[in-house]
Amino acid sequence: MDPVNMMLVGCGMMGARHVRGMGELERNAPGTLRLAAVCDRQQESAEKVAAEAEELLGHRPAVFTSIDDALKGVPDLQAVDLVTDPRSHDDLTIALFDAGLDILCEKPLALTVERGQRMVAAAERTGRVLATAENNRRDPMNRLSKACMDAGLIGTPNFVLQVSMMSADTICGTAWRHRLAMGGTLFDVAIHVGYILESV
Repeated sequence: MDPVNMMLVGCGMMGARHVRGMGELERNAPGTLRLAAVCDRQQESAEKVAAEAEELLGHRPAVFTSIDDALKGVPDLQAVDLVTDPRSHDDLTIALFDAGLDILCEKPLALTVERGQRMVAAAERTGRVLATAENNRRDPMNRLSKACMDAGLIGTPNFVLQVSMMSADTICGTAWRHRLAMGGTLFDVAIHVGYILESV
């Protein structure tokens, strides 16, 4: 099977982490995907991620600061790893579906139900794949917990309690997690817990 020809859109902190994940995938399942391009409005960020991709994947992806330029410059793209500000997800996703690409979108998928439904409708209309990048569900401890429940090792759970504690004035990870216009900690951190509980 030929590798999926992919472009990374969004080369910030999380975009760089996605490239590291691609490096891990290449070590464990060589030839699964080919990172053909990276795109970010900030040239410096895109160049930095391209350099890390070259080190991890053995080839340097093309660098773009415009999605339109990337689509023209790499016409054989099949998929996009979308790792941008969540406020942009719906508009970018719809445009990329219309360009004939499948999309892996960083969570949260959208900031409102209506915007998320626009994305799903666009995927259905174009016959493209829409997937959400949700890593905690596949965390080894969470997978072990689910396997134990599925095997009946702990009986039938009747109640689940998730407890997280931190000092009230502490920035959780990075400052953008506290910007309400981007969903705040509820969409950025608590969404992991909700997703895990949903899969149990």
